[in-house]
Amino acid sequence: MSYAKTMSTILGQASWRRVRRVFILAAGASIIETLGIALMVPVLSMSFGQTTHMWGVPVSMPQPVIIALLALLYCLGLLLRILAINKTATTCMREGYALSARMFGLFLAQPYQWHLQNNSADLRAKLLNDVQEFIGLFLVPLGRLASQVSLVLCVLLVLLIVRPLETSVVAMVLGAGYLVVFTLVKPRLDKSAKLQHLAHARRQRISTEAFSSIRDVMLLKLERKCTDDFRDVSSTIAQATSQRSVYTEMPKVILEACLFLVLVLVLSIYLAQPNKSGAEAIPELLLFLAAGLKLFPMGHLIYVNLANLRSGQVFATALSDTIGDVPQPEPGVAFPRMKSEMVIKDVCFTYPEGRNPVLKNVSFTAKCGDTIAITGPSGSGKSTLIDIISGLVSPTSGQVLIDGNALGSGNARSWQDQISYCPQTPSLFDDSIQANVSAGAQTHDDRVRKACEVAGLSPFLKSLGENALTDPIGEMGRRLSGGQRQRISIARALYRDVPVYIFDEPTNNLDTKTALTVMHDILQYKSHALVFIVTHDPEVAKKCDFEIGFRSPS
Repeated sequence: MSYAKTMSTILGQASWRRVRRVFILAAGASIIETLGIALMVPVLSMSFGQTTHMWGVPVSMPQPVIIALLALLYCLGLLLRILAINKTATTCMREGYALSARMFGLFLAQPYQWHLQNNSADLRAKLLNDVQEFIGLFLVPLGRLASQVSLVLCVLLVLLIVRPLETSVVAMVLGAGYLVVFTLVKPRLDKSAKLQHLAHARRQRISTEAFSSIRDVMLLKLERKCTDDFRDVSSTIAQATSQRSVYTEMPKVILEACLFLVLVLVLSIYLAQPNKSGAEAIPELLLFLAAGLKLFPMGHLIYVNLANLRSGQVFATALSDTIGDVPQPEPGVAFPRMKSEMVIKDVCFTYPEGRNPVLKNVSFTAKCGDTIAITGPSGSGKSTLIDIISGLVSPTSGQVLIDGNALGSGNARSWQDQISYCPQTPSLFDDSIQANVSAGAQTHDDRVRKACEVAGLSPFLKSLGENALTDPIGEMGRRLSGGQRQRISIARALYRDVPVYIFDEPTNNLDTKTALTVMHDILQYKSHALVFIVTHDPEVAKKCDFEIGFRSPS
């Protein structure tokens, strides 16, 4: 795949067009900068008292004017170059990080089953590490190359016009030197980049697993194992990065020696030619000196950016494959608001890699105002039924009908706007209780307090004082007890005004008496809605209108 096609796939056509325009601007600035070098011969000739011709007209200038003109040309070229560098860097960074945000949104828009099949640490590695390396090793070097290659080609063109033989010798020797070195280090650059890519994903997995289960890590004394694993993979990243740096910088030392030999060769060729006075030689030699000051650093920078581009190809290919493999979300169909009933009709479900059905011919009808208990042993299909009702997965066969409207993948996202869900394991943000209860919706203090009251949080909030709703609760609510986290999760579900509420083991962290009190308050508060409660507690099930019981899986 060509660089242009890779960039279009990764960034998107609109973003790639913006980046291309900046690259063209950088190339244009380099061309203008070259004009300053091109004017050195006629201007310096006038400085040594010679009359030069511009467009066939003899021209001569006083020396102060010549010095001022050279200074102006140099400053103009320098200013344009600084502006181009700033614009290139700003655009590349902005579009690169916009790519990360766009990929994050793309991942979040995928179906629930897609997330079940992908490791979250691998997704974070793509969003954080792969995009970062793509920006630093592919996007930015590509922009720099647009400027540097344009400058080198223009300077070479000027030198070819002035001294074609010497310029050809210099270009061939240096070009061949860089080409040989780049060919030799290219396989090593590929290998180190691939090692780094794999190690980033592995390091994300180790850190994610350790921090997400810190209690188990501490009680099982796994700190040393996790640290050793993390150290090993970090060492791999360090080794790969250092190797890339060596392969990138090493040619400069070798080619500096080559440049010295080339300059001696050019000087020898020049002095060997007859009929050259000192005054005639100085402007051209100064031109070669000025060009050399531009060409050698630029030649090295071109090599460095080509080497980085080669390393970044691994990350660019990985991102291109990821974006190509992840399906783009399709526009959803609006789902009418539920007013009457839900019909589950002959629903069966088998997981993609499973042999036996988890659900088989499940049928029932539930109306707004009903409270339904879903009971059964672990693994019997309770959570799967909830996933189907909420539109997270589609049944293998059968239908879910809401007021006669069939639920499917095309309208599932719209249907989920009508559901409020309380998970078995609370997922809380490192924010305030107020922010956790409203969870992204517009915050109304009265509604937050009412939801907390129904969830049984009022005594706890009073104990915290006047800042109870606004003080942070820590990552995943770790500053709170299990029961307090559970109640906040219940309050979050109650905060939304929707026709369907799903509570998955909402009282498993509460004692029986408190659980029954909370459930009574919930059912009274949402008596108009359809409420599903997954529970193992027979006392909670008795509070419901009817029960859907599952048997042990065979």
